[in-house]
Amino acid sequence: AIKIFEDVLGQTVIRPRNAPLKKEGGLAILRGNLCPRGAAIKQAAASPMAALTALLIGLAFGPWVIRRLAALKIGQPIRGYGMESHLAKSGTPTMGGVLVLIGIGVATVLWFDWTNRFVWVVMLVTFGFGAVGWVDDYRKVVKKDPEGMRSREKFFWQTLIGLVAATYLAFTVAETTNVRVWELFMRWVQ
Repeated sequence: AIKIFEDVLGQTVIRPRNAPLKKEGGLAILRGNLCPRGAAIKQAAASPMAALTALLIGLAFGPWVIRRLAALKIGQPIRGYGMESHLAKSGTPTMGGVLVLIGIGVATVLWFDWTNRFVWVVMLVTFGFGAVGWVDDYRKVVKKDPEGMRSREKFFWQTLIGLVAATYLAFTVAETTNVRVWELFMRWVQ
């Protein structure tokens, strides 16, 4: 039980979790893997902590991932008709974006509110674009196609991902539930 203190003006200094000043914002109580006994954190601090987490994952696992990709000979093929300066890049490990996506994913799981649908939209766009990059690298490395994904195809998928996110956001901003968003969208389509 949290004891509520009142200052001279009768203002509540510490409030229990079931009677917050505002529903969102301010301080959050973290519980779970990071702090089993609970800890208070200013919610605005979640973003820098997430960035730091992703950075540390990249620094900790980056050298190992690069060595592993080089050992598996997952290297960048270079077009024969390209510029001569690009020939030096032949064999440079590719698919390193996987490390970036893992860092972002882990940081999001640890630090952000999973019930916030805007977090999910950002993750959809991030991992959607990451999937486009993975398919591009896969075609270059496994299929030995120096072109990878054609520009037109990349543009199509990136546009589709962006339009899905933008459409969802257009209907979501003013609504409180996803069910209501779906109803509005279906009415708009008809």
